[in-house]
Amino acid sequence: MLKATHRDRAVHDALQASEGQLREVFLHYAHLPDASTSIAVDKYLVFDDDRGKGLVNLGRDFEICPHLLPKSALHKCYSAVANQHGSNPYGLTYAQFLDLVAVLGRAAFDKPHYQALYTTNAAKLSVLLERWGLADPVRLEIIRNRA
Repeated sequence: MLKATHRDRAVHDALQASEGQLREVFLHYAHLPDASTSIAVDKYLVFDDDRGKGLVNLGRDFEICPHLLPKSALHKCYSAVANQHGSNPYGLTYAQFLDLVAVLGRAAFDKPHYQALYTTNAAKLSVLLERWGLADPVRLEIIRNRA
């Protein structure tokens, strides 16, 4: 699934068009590694986090899980990206998060009842970004204000 979305130029273009907002989403749900580490300065997205961060919370806040995908499918997508890039004890980097978003779009809308509506990986990604609000700054602001 990752390879199919990774090679798709239209998917890449859709991610680039939403890059600024996706970076904001990433920064909201990612965290710094353990404070005891002195080297890592980048944020990472973990699968689940009890501090309101991580993919599970992102999925819940954007109504991806359980409406489009169950938690087990979220985990499968997360693991596919993490395994493709090599295991990182801190989680996914921003670049890996972009791969994850593409994979989530494909997984969410690759079901039989969506196949006639969204025939390409880019169309599946676009509906996740636009209709489900992953690339909507207003939606993220509402989520931030709830916290």
